[in-house]
Amino acid sequence: MLATLLSLLVAIYLYVSSIGAEVLPNLTLIGIALMAMATLFVLILPIMRALAWSPLQHAEANSTPHVVELYLRDKRLQFGHLVLLLFPLFTYAIAIDVLFLNVLNKNIVLPVWIVLLGFAIDAIHDSLKRTSNYLNPHYVTELFTQDALESVRDGEEMDLCHWIDALSEVSIRAIQRMSISLCNSACNELQRIMRQFFESSKSISHENQDSQSREMGITDKVSFTLLFFLQRLEMINTKAVEQRLEPVCSNLTSILGKVSVAAAKYDLSLVTYIMPFFGRFVLLAQSNHLNEVGVKASLTLVAVAKIIVNEVDLTYQELQDPFFSMINQITEISKETFRQDKTVKIQVLTQSLIDLKELFQSEKMASHRDTPAIIEQIDRKLAEFDAVEAVMRTIPPIPDSAL
Repeated sequence: MLATLLSLLVAIYLYVSSIGAEVLPNLTLIGIALMAMATLFVLILPIMRALAWSPLQHAEANSTPHVVELYLRDKRLQFGHLVLLLFPLFTYAIAIDVLFLNVLNKNIVLPVWIVLLGFAIDAIHDSLKRTSNYLNPHYVTELFTQDALESVRDGEEMDLCHWIDALSEVSIRAIQRMSISLCNSACNELQRIMRQFFESSKSISHENQDSQSREMGITDKVSFTLLFFLQRLEMINTKAVEQRLEPVCSNLTSILGKVSVAAAKYDLSLVTYIMPFFGRFVLLAQSNHLNEVGVKASLTLVAVAKIIVNEVDLTYQELQDPFFSMINQITEISKETFRQDKTVKIQVLTQSLIDLKELFQSEKMASHRDTPAIIEQIDRKLAEFDAVEAVMRTIPPIPDSAL
């Protein structure tokens, strides 16, 4: 708005000073200048669009899908382009009046034109700045998130899935280009969307089935959206493992943990759907020797269990299915850790199960009707590791000379 402010000051000065009266006799020169200025602004808009089109298409092909779609429906850009379209028409009208008609009051029209010139210059600056933003993939992912959150608020299932797909594609392309920060940023936005989706789904006014869901034949919108999200996240994890991007794989386990908490606050049974995906993510990473993912995953699951116990009212909830699934995933991750490294201590492998057992032995959970069954399941898994430890003790150590 700097150009508008400066032009306003100049217009006021010309209007109240004697300089305007001295300039007015040179109407022919003013008219020619206005015609030239109008012609220049007529060319500016198509030149700006032509210069932006190729970089935008390149960005869409390489990093951010749907960026051209967002660019074309940007209302602020549309307003700026409208200003750049109307300003030269207004300038031509003034120029014709100055050169031929002499109908308008020049003492008023010319200062007004100067103000509009400043506004048009600001419109050019704003349009260039917003266009350059569309070449920044981090900015575009934020726009995807805003549209997705708007779809959540409006209950538009098809549109929500569309934006989840777009962010997933950004993540996969970022992995292909080895851009860890962009991939993690897009995945974090997906987690943010799912958290908002579950919070919105708890609202009484939120319908279980909107018009778009009915068109798609979806009867359970929450389960469908969750599975859609998990499938896209699995594709990202597979690509990350292929490229051996351990930070991305670790971030995905954290995201699944956060989504598990958000899902549990809406419906605890949904955790049962998430845990198999969690296990597959981690086991795939471990099988490709990304061992740090397994260490973080076990800690994440214990942290998820603690948050659920502390923040969700479990008094009348069915706990066996979600927590059995969690226990099974911790066990499988620990077993895979042992397969990868036989020297790891059994106590390290079982620590997560022990922490989980202590959680259910706490005062808050001890009286729950499902606690005995869960503790029994944990003890069963611990017994398996005790048996492995007993076998390992019977194996004589390999002499150093044999290595």
